[in-house]
Amino acid sequence: MSYNKEPKRILIIKGKMTQPRYHFKRTLELSQYFEVSWLMNDIPEDTNIDQYNTPNHTLKFKPQISSSKSTFKHYLQHIKFYFFCKEQITKYDYDLIIVHLERFCFFLPLIIRNKNIALQLFTSSVKKHRILNSVFDFEKKVSIFFFKKIIIGTEWMKEKFHLYKKKTVVSRWGTAPISTKLKAFDGLRLLYIGTLTNRNIHETIEGLYLFLKLYGKKIEVSYDIIGSGNNQHVEEIKKKIKDYRLENIVKLHGYLNDDEIQYYFDNCNIGIAYIPITNYFTNVIATKLDEYLTSGMAVIATNTNENKNQMKKEFGVLVDDNHEAFAQGLLDIVTNLNTYDSRIIMEMNVNKTLAHNVKFNIVPGYESLINH
Repeated sequence: MSYNKEPKRILIIKGKMTQPRYHFKRTLELSQYFEVSWLMNDIPEDTNIDQYNTPNHTLKFKPQISSSKSTFKHYLQHIKFYFFCKEQITKYDYDLIIVHLERFCFFLPLIIRNKNIALQLFTSSVKKHRILNSVFDFEKKVSIFFFKKIIIGTEWMKEKFHLYKKKTVVSRWGTAPISTKLKAFDGLRLLYIGTLTNRNIHETIEGLYLFLKLYGKKIEVSYDIIGSGNNQHVEEIKKKIKDYRLENIVKLHGYLNDDEIQYYFDNCNIGIAYIPITNYFTNVIATKLDEYLTSGMAVIATNTNENKNQMKKEFGVLVDDNHEAFAQGLLDIVTNLNTYDSRIIMEMNVNKTLAHNVKFNIVPGYESLINH
């Protein structure tokens, strides 16, 4: 079947765009098979919109009149945005409308009739407190009730949200390789990229300190940490770096844009996929793990269900989520350092690349939503 003649039209609705790099790179790849349009209410100010607008991939925003810190006015803006979406949808004929899960998104299937609408779920709630997780997951279930078609990231979400009576498609996107440079495994050049909130990254610094005490200065070591988070967790990381006098080894860079992270993916050789092993994290897809592996890095990953499913001995090691286990993981990596091959890691993870997953997973899944 050819997807190049008269491409079908997909509209994606997302009120607040939080991660343009992930979402737009994915749908740019998708636009090789469909005509893709976005409707949004908000986007980070530093986003270069022009690089994402192409003939088959367009971004559109609701005009902002004013912003307010009032909770009521904030919620009212959500509702107004969905009525704006209704106006746009009535002007054009879309084959599939995908609504990202956000507060009040259930308004759309109520105010728009006879349209092919699917709800996109990404994960269950990942708050630290069980009660909060239950509250936010219940809110998700309320939204799910109003949609007949659901898109999920992993199979386990069917059971989590009781989706057996819904038309459900599992869409694992993978990632575009950030680096194609082959890595030399002649030292430990560690890289963590991602949020710093609720990830306990300070434990990796404690583990690194313990490793250095055990292993001494027998190998070159550096550790670059890229990302932002709430102030408490960022300050905790800074304190550990200072307390252990690791300023010359551990560098906390904060948030970096796409162009700025390229250097670190080219030059680091060990990716850190450190995710707490909890009920609310264990089945969550670790995008950073895919980014490391498709860029030819070996990886130290915590032993979550999802990481366990993706890791092989050729890629690195799995560890528990504490500083002693992380230190042991570093020792195991050093022991096996001469066995890692960047080219083999890339080749064995081609199924995690964005191009592969869009062609063989996303496109057939979306076609099934359009045709049924």
